Amino acid sequence: MAQFGFWFFSELKINSSPAWTALTHSIFHDVIQLSSSRIVDYFGSSSKYNISKDDWHRINPLQAIGDYYLIKGIAFFEQTMLEQVIFYNKYSINNVSSLINFYFNNTQNYKSIIDLGDFLLQNNDLNKILNAKHLRTDFDKHQIKTMLIMLMVSYYQTRDKSGYDKIVSLLHEHYPNDIIAEEWIDVYKL
Repeated sequence: MAQFGFWFFSELKINSSPAWTALTHSIFHDVIQLSSSRIVDYFGSSSKYNISKDDWHRINPLQAIGDYYLIKGIAFFEQTMLEQVIFYNKYSINNVSSLINFYFNNTQNYKSIIDLGDFLLQNNDLNKILNAKHLRTDFDKHQIKTMLIMLMVSYYQTRDKSGYDKIVSLLHEHYPNDIIAEEWIDVYKL
């Protein structure tokens, strides 16, 4: 609906942009934010959560198109759609990790996993992301840990010791004493 709203307001020549917020740690919601900062939520889904105007984050409209492909790609288990998502927002942890997850579980395309994972690590500050305090923090931490594990296994499968060591170091640094991460490291020792 938010994408429709953006189109609708643009047809009326009213400046608007999609915006999102976390309603809970695992529920995200998109709306339209007018240039006056007024929020248009067609079904009022966010009203019971008492979200302040400052908690809404504007979305680049092209990146919102990527969200469409992401949802459709996950729902239909479609590689091409998940790859399209990267064209619209290649810096999104959610977008990149969704494609990595698809490759890892379906194609074992380890080179692409490594390329995507390394790109994400080079262009995002893990310390800032993992130390942020907001409703989405736990979700982001779990997603990054899962991506790092898949990246570590990919380096293991390609026998790239330096890449493998770099990822194991990141897992130890950011997820010390994490039982799941340690189990994967023990199974895939290089």
